[in-house]
Amino acid sequence: MPRLPPDASALLYLKQPQLTPDLCERLLAFNREYQTKGFRYFAYLKLMWEKRYPGKTFPGLCAEVDSISGEMRPLEEQRVWGWGDTRALGIWCYFLMKGRISDEEVTLDVEGDAVTINLKAFYSDYCRHIYRCLRERMELCGGRIPFLADVETNRPSDDPRNLKTHEGEMTSTDIFAINAFFQYGLWQDDTESIELGERILDDCLRAGVENRFVNHLTRQRSFEHTHGVLMVCVGAVVDTLKAIDLIDTRYDVMKDRLVRAGRWALDQFCGHHWDPHLGWFSEYLHPVDKTPFEDSNGHIVCDPGHTAEGVGFFAEYLNWLPDPESTSFRFGKDNTTEALQDILLFVHEHGYAAAGVMFKNIDLKTMKGIAESIRPDVQSTTAPWWNVRECAAAAIKLYQLTGDPRMWEIYQKAFNAAYQNYPNRSIGGLMVQNLDAFTLEPVPIFPATGNLDPMHSPRAREREIEALERMEGVT
Repeated sequence: MPRLPPDASALLYLKQPQLTPDLCERLLAFNREYQTKGFRYFAYLKLMWEKRYPGKTFPGLCAEVDSISGEMRPLEEQRVWGWGDTRALGIWCYFLMKGRISDEEVTLDVEGDAVTINLKAFYSDYCRHIYRCLRERMELCGGRIPFLADVETNRPSDDPRNLKTHEGEMTSTDIFAINAFFQYGLWQDDTESIELGERILDDCLRAGVENRFVNHLTRQRSFEHTHGVLMVCVGAVVDTLKAIDLIDTRYDVMKDRLVRAGRWALDQFCGHHWDPHLGWFSEYLHPVDKTPFEDSNGHIVCDPGHTAEGVGFFAEYLNWLPDPESTSFRFGKDNTTEALQDILLFVHEHGYAAAGVMFKNIDLKTMKGIAESIRPDVQSTTAPWWNVRECAAAAIKLYQLTGDPRMWEIYQKAFNAAYQNYPNRSIGGLMVQNLDAFTLEPVPIFPATGNLDPMHSPRAREREIEALERMEGVT
């Protein structure tokens, strides 16, 4: 069974009643080191692939590794994942702009060979490569990014998992492309890439409002209203706003458009999906009357990880709202923070299994986890790694904003759940993708994308770092 890496003694376990200056420094050092560990491992994967397949080029993010065994899949089974490429491009360009990927020489053991690279130069080249591959793939696909492409051709795979959409329909791949093209454009001062990001953002927001998204798992159009589409769009908006603030005033005029893009989504999240009277958060609503949607299995679903992720995005989004704000929207700077705290408290109280990890989905009628199919004869109530990472990022941001000790308690629980259960020595200390929520055994269900994800945990960790830096020396 994969478990903690050899340096597990360096992993923190939080049990302090409050954040002290000393603990803040320890958390910052821990998180920064973990970021570097990820940079080294994804570089190692690309170098390993190139050593195994000399003369070939992987047309995107090279991370076709099973998160449980750590084994690279046979070449004939490997695919290029649109989610992986767009997530990697977005987060790595942001890290390059922030200077998080250091300009230092590192030596990696690549299957017995010592290979020395400059991390910053390596990732700069990698991002340019992924961008070129994405643009080439879009040209081959009528301007869209397929869910899966073939390694040999960079063309859409003849694979039943590949999503097919009609005109006007969008997928989650498109949402992740928003941040990818914004961040690349800002990093490279590439107007064409920025304009592409703006166009895709507009298309995704309209499709989200009008329920024109195709679900990546069911491959069905979603006719019930989901907050997930708009929430992740706002996440891309927030990440772009932060990147603009990093550079200079050249893109300030774009900031107003980006801020406006998230206003309707904020009202939907806090004012409709969250019901303070019932004390629950619904993943899906009927699009007309905004009542909780009951699916064909009789479940009223809440995805606690999605919910926590949205809390974190909107907590950061408030930074760019004008104060005071003249608007007809129900939620703004004056009342959103309290609602977000209440929503996160709901996740904290109802989202976890007794074993201490967070369910993928719960039924609001019973507050119990919902099982997923692994095979027709096997089901598991799963707990993916990303949900506790997003919860930790949301909680520490709200703690930074409010000083509410309840947010510190939520942060500690999510932080401990992540680092005590998911790190896997077989993948360089990164996190296994999915556990059984009751047994804590790894399960072979990958959430959405089969390659190792370069974004969720590092992005959440960076948001933790940013919140901790604002409290450094003043806690």
